[in-house]
Amino acid sequence: MSHYQPFFTPQLTGMLLNCTNLIAWTIDTGIAVSRPDIVLLYYPPIYNFYWFVSRSLFILRNNHTRIPILDDILPILQKALEGNGTATLLAESQSDTVNNWVYWDDFLGDGDVIDGKVVNNAEDRLFSTSIALNALLDIWTTTTSTCKRQWVSYTPQSVKTTVEGGINFLNKFILGSTYLPENCFFSGSMKGVLSLPFFYPGNVMFYANGTKLVNPTNESQIDTTLTDVVQGYIPESEYSLLLQKTWFGTAVPQTFGGFNSDGVFFPFWSSPAFTYSGALAAISKFASANQCV
Repeated sequence: MSHYQPFFTPQLTGMLLNCTNLIAWTIDTGIAVSRPDIVLLYYPPIYNFYWFVSRSLFILRNNHTRIPILDDILPILQKALEGNGTATLLAESQSDTVNNWVYWDDFLGDGDVIDGKVVNNAEDRLFSTSIALNALLDIWTTTTSTCKRQWVSYTPQSVKTTVEGGINFLNKFILGSTYLPENCFFSGSMKGVLSLPFFYPGNVMFYANGTKLVNPTNESQIDTTLTDVVQGYIPESEYSLLLQKTWFGTAVPQTFGGFNSDGVFFPFWSSPAFTYSGALAAISKFASANQCV
């Protein structure tokens, strides 16, 4: 602990606590699900977000450095992930009770149109299932003196049943040809015109030449030299009023129709290797938790 303590300055510990509370708020409100175009700017798969956070929870649960700020962060993430985080992951799952399979879909291939009909080709089903399972397993397992992983004592049965169904699904399909191993592990930031920051509230706007903009009424005022940001803290009551205004002549986009909706376009990167490694990690974690290796 003494080796790391000087690194944790008041500024750093304050930043860690603030970031943790922001992440917990994101989980508790479900805003990552309703507005992934904004919240998950570069990494749009929703299950990636939960896995990123749950990995931190797993590490913190097994942290023995006794650095005070880490002990403060642990219960914040634990409450959020065991609460609404788990509820969201379970609610997003789909079940095949006949075969005892559980799987998750995201957005790749879910809005394909073939011969005029919308078809779900489930191009990211293997990936989404793998990552969602990793998230649940990292939320609800921990290490012990004798086991690399073990279910925490109060794990809900619904979690165990769902995870088992997901593992069954991966064992059946991960090496087959029924589903593509595609994913969207990285993407371009803008998801169409309405994701541009200019159409959301800002309180500091200026051009590169120093000219301030105080009345953004028309899209013609937007150019590549314009900076449009929020400075400081805006109280919720004031921000709610700002949401009702138009910015550069456009009403604030307060809903998102999904990544397959009209007007949404962006480049993305896919890695089948990520899908296979994620599946391997989930299957191995499940085996470890149930066999105490």
